[in-house]
Amino acid sequence: MDGFLNLLKPPELSSQDAVAVVRRLSGRRAGHGGTLDPDAAGVLPVAVGQALPLLGRVDWSPKTYWARVRLGAATDTLDAAGTVVARSRPPWPGRDDLERAARFLTGPGVQIPPAVSSVKMGGDRAYRRVRRREMVLLPPRPVDVRGLRITASAGPDVELVAEVSSGTYVRALARDLAGQTGHAAHLVALIRTAAGPFRIEEAVTLEELEADGMEPHLLSWTTVWRGPRAALTEEEATLVATGRWPDGLRIADGVPTALTQSDRLLALAEATGRFLRVFPGGLG
Repeated sequence: MDGFLNLLKPPELSSQDAVAVVRRLSGRRAGHGGTLDPDAAGVLPVAVGQALPLLGRVDWSPKTYWARVRLGAATDTLDAAGTVVARSRPPWPGRDDLERAARFLTGPGVQIPPAVSSVKMGGDRAYRRVRRREMVLLPPRPVDVRGLRITASAGPDVELVAEVSSGTYVRALARDLAGQTGHAAHLVALIRTAAGPFRIEEAVTLEELEADGMEPHLLSWTTVWRGPRAALTEEEATLVATGRWPDGLRIADGVPTALTQSDRLLALAEATGRFLRVFPGGLG
């Protein structure tokens, strides 16, 4: 029982807790590709069994989010769970001002992650340092906001849709959007509607997994892999299955490549003669 799940994470469970349910139902190892905030919902890519090593090799960009932002108060977590640390007052920005701010933030740039985040700082997670009341100043990191649309605006509440690269924090995007208009703000609702090839319309719920079992909802590695592939002959496949490199097989250095036979993934390699991972029996 190996493969990927396009899982719909409910807002009442953390990403880790949702994956724990998948582990219980499958009886296999499982992991997720990209944490969702505890109160957020939406698409959570999950790998099960032998598919797990592929998680870090798959580009889940772009990721698309729907969010509701409330102007007037900033919190230490940048969402509704935090403590208010700054306030601003009406008049609230109009639609034109918000759209102008959105255009300013669109494209490649840098973003300062939230202090309460899973970003590593000196070998420890930033949120753990915050809990210990340590000073946390995270450096800016490159992000790519491929699209940012204001979809509704009424008083202090603003709704938006953002298409972003992996590693972009929508909480921080909401902070920066409001900051462009001179206001404090925090996120009050967040739904991830897409991650790479996964869309929320096709996502499976934990209740459906409980009712149907895991097998009907598992997706092949071919659903998520967008890197290069090298098709093997039967003789080459036999060698690769035992961890031996076939003479004459050449792949580009530094480019993770799927070594396959009949759409079964036999191994990942990063250079000629160098395996990243061999999949015993192949991954379908």
